[in-house]
Amino acid sequence: MISSRSSLAASLVVTLIAGYQRFISPYKGFHCAYRLRHGGAGCSEFARQAIREQGLWRGWRMIRQRFRDCALAAQQQRNVESEGQSSNGMSAQAAKHCLGSGCDLSSVACSGCGGGCST
Repeated sequence: MISSRSSLAASLVVTLIAGYQRFISPYKGFHCAYRLRHGGAGCSEFARQAIREQGLWRGWRMIRQRFRDCALAAQQQRNVESEGQSSNGMSAQAAKHCLGSGCDLSSVACSGCGGGCST
Protein backbone atom coordinates (compact mmCIF):
# COMPACT_ATOMS: atom_id res chain seq x y z
CA MET A 1 0.00 0.00 0.00
CA ILE A 2 2.80 2.45 0.82
CA SER A 3 4.55 1.92 -2.51
CA SER A 4 1.34 2.52 -4.46
CA ARG A 5 0.76 5.76 -2.52
CA SER A 6 4.34 6.78 -3.13
CA SER A 7 3.99 5.93 -6.82
CA LEU A 8 0.78 7.93 -7.03
CA ALA A 9 2.40 10.90 -5.31
CA ALA A 10 5.42 10.69 -7.63
CA SER A 11 3.14 10.59 -10.68
CA LEU A 12 1.25 13.61 -9.41
CA VAL A 13 4.44 15.59 -8.82
CA VAL A 14 5.79 14.66 -12.28
CA THR A 15 2.49 15.81 -13.81
CA LEU A 16 2.62 19.09 -11.88
CA ILE A 17 6.20 19.71 -13.02
CA ALA A 18 5.21 19.00 -16.63
CA GLY A 19 2.35 21.50 -16.26
CA TYR A 20 4.76 24.08 -14.89
CA GLN A 21 7.13 23.45 -17.80
CA ARG A 22 4.37 23.82 -20.37
CA PHE A 23 2.19 26.58 -19.00
CA ILE A 24 4.30 28.72 -16.65
CA SER A 25 8.00 28.44 -17.44
CA PRO A 26 7.82 29.67 -21.07
CA TYR A 27 6.12 32.88 -19.93
CA LYS A 28 7.98 33.77 -16.75
CA GLY A 29 10.97 35.36 -18.47
CA PHE A 30 13.65 33.46 -16.55
CA HIS A 31 15.97 30.56 -17.27
CA CYS A 32 17.60 28.12 -14.88
CA ALA A 33 20.97 29.53 -13.75
CA TYR A 34 22.48 26.04 -13.55
CA ARG A 35 21.50 25.30 -17.14
CA LEU A 36 22.85 28.62 -18.39
CA ARG A 37 26.13 28.23 -16.57
CA HIS A 38 26.79 24.50 -17.04
CA GLY A 39 24.49 23.36 -19.86
CA GLY A 40 22.21 20.35 -19.80
CA ALA A 41 18.72 20.15 -18.36
CA GLY A 42 17.18 22.95 -16.32
CA CYS A 43 16.16 22.31 -12.72
CA SER A 44 12.55 21.48 -13.53
CA GLU A 45 13.55 18.86 -16.10
CA PHE A 46 16.18 17.50 -13.73
CA ALA A 47 13.52 17.23 -11.01
CA ARG A 48 11.06 15.51 -13.32
CA GLN A 49 13.67 12.95 -14.40
CA ALA A 50 14.94 12.39 -10.85
CA ILE A 51 11.44 11.66 -9.54
CA ARG A 52 10.61 9.48 -12.52
CA GLU A 53 13.80 7.43 -12.19
CA GLN A 54 14.42 7.44 -8.42
CA GLY A 55 10.97 7.92 -6.93
CA LEU A 56 9.70 10.84 -4.93
CA TRP A 57 11.78 10.51 -1.77
CA ARG A 58 15.16 9.63 -3.30
CA GLY A 59 14.52 12.10 -6.10
CA TRP A 60 13.79 14.82 -3.55
CA ARG A 61 17.28 14.47 -2.08
CA MET A 62 18.79 14.86 -5.55
CA ILE A 63 16.58 17.86 -6.30
CA ARG A 64 17.56 19.63 -3.08
CA GLN A 65 21.23 19.29 -4.01
CA ARG A 66 20.52 20.53 -7.54
CA PHE A 67 18.72 23.60 -6.16
CA ARG A 68 21.76 24.33 -3.96
CA ASP A 69 24.02 23.98 -7.01
CA CYS A 70 21.70 26.21 -9.03
CA ALA A 71 21.69 28.90 -6.35
CA LEU A 72 25.50 28.77 -6.36
CA ALA A 73 25.53 29.10 -10.17
CA ALA A 74 23.24 32.14 -9.92
CA GLN A 75 25.51 33.72 -7.31
CA GLN A 76 28.58 33.05 -9.46
CA GLN A 77 26.83 34.63 -12.42
CA ARG A 78 25.95 37.69 -10.34
CA ASN A 79 29.62 38.06 -9.44
CA VAL A 80 30.50 38.69 -13.09
CA GLU A 81 29.03 42.18 -12.73
CA SER A 82 32.19 43.21 -10.90
CA GLU A 83 34.54 41.05 -13.00
CA GLY A 84 33.46 42.23 -16.44
CA GLN A 85 33.17 38.88 -18.28
CA SER A 86 31.61 35.53 -17.45
CA SER A 87 32.99 32.08 -18.15
CA ASN A 88 30.49 31.68 -21.00
CA GLY A 89 31.56 34.95 -22.64
CA MET A 90 28.65 37.07 -21.40
CA SER A 91 29.59 40.70 -20.85
CA ALA A 92 29.02 42.22 -17.43
CA GLN A 93 26.31 44.46 -18.89
CA ALA A 94 24.46 41.49 -20.42
CA ALA A 95 24.86 39.50 -17.18
CA LYS A 96 23.38 42.39 -15.20
CA HIS A 97 20.28 42.30 -17.40
CA CYS A 98 20.05 38.48 -17.29
CA LEU A 99 19.91 38.14 -13.52
CA GLY A 100 16.63 37.22 -11.89
CA SER A 101 15.98 36.10 -8.36
CA GLY A 102 16.59 32.76 -6.71
CA CYS A 103 18.22 30.31 -9.09
CA ASP A 104 16.64 31.74 -12.24
CA LEU A 105 18.18 34.15 -14.69
CA SER A 106 16.02 36.57 -16.63
CA SER A 107 15.99 36.62 -20.40
CA VAL A 108 14.91 40.27 -20.53
CA ALA A 109 17.40 42.31 -22.57
CA CYS A 110 19.68 39.31 -22.59
CA SER A 111 21.17 39.45 -26.05
CA GLY A 112 24.68 38.15 -26.33
CA CYS A 113 24.54 35.65 -23.49
CA GLY A 114 25.42 32.48 -25.42
CA GLY A 115 23.86 30.41 -22.63
CA GLY A 116 20.48 29.98 -24.23
CA CYS A 117 18.66 33.17 -23.27
CA SER A 118 16.14 34.41 -25.75
CA THR A 119 15.28 38.03 -26.35
